[in-house]
Amino acid sequence: MKHPNHRFLISTLALAATATGLTSCIVTNGGSGPSRLEPVAATLVTTEKKDITFSVCFDNDFEEEAPTAANKIADLIQRELEQSNLFSNVKLVTPEQAGPEHFEFQILQRGPSPDTRMLLGAIQFLSLTTLPVWMTADLDWKLTVHSAARAPYTLTSSQYARRTTWLPLIVAAPFFNVEDSAADITQRTVRYFLHETLNK
Repeated sequence: MKHPNHRFLISTLALAATATGLTSCIVTNGGSGPSRLEPVAATLVTTEKKDITFSVCFDNDFEEEAPTAANKIADLIQRELEQSNLFSNVKLVTPEQAGPEHFEFQILQRGPSPDTRMLLGAIQFLSLTTLPVWMTADLDWKLTVHSAARAPYTLTSSQYARRTTWLPLIVAAPFFNVEDSAADITQRTVRYFLHETLNK
């Protein structure tokens, strides 16, 4: 005979697993493609600074909330372009509103299949995060540079963000979070694109 409070117990365990998973989850990132840590030196630019427009197309086949939401990525890209001090003005537009100097960013995010995500979620829940579980989102970046002075050209970079859930990681969670991971991926990728653009 089932205990009369079995539903309450199951609900409590589910909430405990979720809460524990959220506080013992870290996000790390890296890449198998080119990226760059150092800022682009504005002194390398010998021509007059120009106004630039940019657009971001973000395709996501990873159903879970990702470490790189479209709006957040656009904001991070704009910040990095502005802080490079390479342009007189940076404006986010739709592709149809592109100016004479335009950066077209395309980002595809891919993750595990729904069945794999369900399996990993079950392991996390049943173990109450005492077993390590990780899930990786791959991010394929492509930048097409449109300029009135030359033909368009394309640059690419492959990055990833890996979310690892494991109870001992609770001590590292404040230092490896979604926001920092998204900012790091964007910074390294955009700096690589800018460096390569200057050398074209």
